[in-house]
Amino acid sequence: MSTLTSLPCEVIISILQNLDNVQSLVPALLSCRHVYSSFNESPQMIRLQILQRQISPALLPYSMAIVKASCQLSEPDEASIKDLLDTLYDEPSRLLSQLQTLPAGLVSRMGRMHDLVESFVNDFAVDAWDSLTRDNPCLPPDAMGRLSLWPTEHSRFCCAFYRFELFVTLARSNKAKFSTYPYRRHFSSRLASWEIEQILCVHNFLEKRFLQASVDIIDFDVEYGDYSIESLRLASRKYPLQGWLSQGLEFINQVVGEGSFEKKKTLLETALPPGVILIYRLILLAIIETTLLDGTRALEEYTEDEIEENTPRHALRKYDVDTGPRVVWCTIHKEEQYIDVDELLSTACLREQGYILWDLSRIQVYNMFPIFEMTLEMARE
Repeated sequence: MSTLTSLPCEVIISILQNLDNVQSLVPALLSCRHVYSSFNESPQMIRLQILQRQISPALLPYSMAIVKASCQLSEPDEASIKDLLDTLYDEPSRLLSQLQTLPAGLVSRMGRMHDLVESFVNDFAVDAWDSLTRDNPCLPPDAMGRLSLWPTEHSRFCCAFYRFELFVTLARSNKAKFSTYPYRRHFSSRLASWEIEQILCVHNFLEKRFLQASVDIIDFDVEYGDYSIESLRLASRKYPLQGWLSQGLEFINQVVGEGSFEKKKTLLETALPPGVILIYRLILLAIIETTLLDGTRALEEYTEDEIEENTPRHALRKYDVDTGPRVVWCTIHKEEQYIDVDELLSTACLREQGYILWDLSRIQVYNMFPIFEMTLEMARE
């Protein structure tokens, strides 16, 4: 009977390449010396094969763009931001070709980030579905507390979290300039209004989770005297809360997952960044800047061709051709002649339900349009 140590090196390499998660590689290498020696025959190839199994082609370019933005762009100028985003959306294959020379630590970091995105996606989807089922008992509640997302929905939810991380990474790298339209437009001009609002859905979910995990410390700690508790409440979106959220998914997860009061307090104290990064306001502005509405006619007066013509095209759009988000967004805003901050604030209740993240088939099968309209009507009363 063959043992692991008797298998040829090529077979061990093939087994390692078929691992589903980069984080599984280290335990496998520690299993025996023969596995470790086989891995060292082609370490980079094996890591990348695993990473490409773990992260889908629709999401891997975003993961790579985040690595470049965080590690290779120090206080980027407008040209470097534009080049990164043009490469991401127009030539993602050129971005992915750089994986071959990526250090092992960054490959592992990409794997950890994807695990984190998957965890947040599951939590957000379950929360959003629970919000919908509370308002409509006719919808099938998930008995196990876990919603089964359809494949395109899962990819879309993940993509929204990756875009949030890319947005805050670029904002952190040059906060003064990214707050201005010339810099910000390179990000927002590549996405439709409903796609940027998907990022806002993610923001609102993360904000809620962050406050649930930290409000006891903020209430207790008088050292935050310069920042009133009122400024940290969900409705205000004020600094320093936005500064903490701008630290990205890893930091938010640290705070949410930390059980020690003192350690969590230290995390919050040491992460207060110099300067203001009003992430919520920047995302709101990005939505307003990308809408095709100019105040001359209501959205329902636009033809399908006009809406399609005003939807930015890019190479990654082929991975999500479902019209659910666009149809819902256009239905909710059909009477609007323009989109402003007040209009977006009034739809916060819908973002809790993830209203622009579901597939059109799910929306139709479960008759979700009336739920969205009723939720919005109640919020506006």
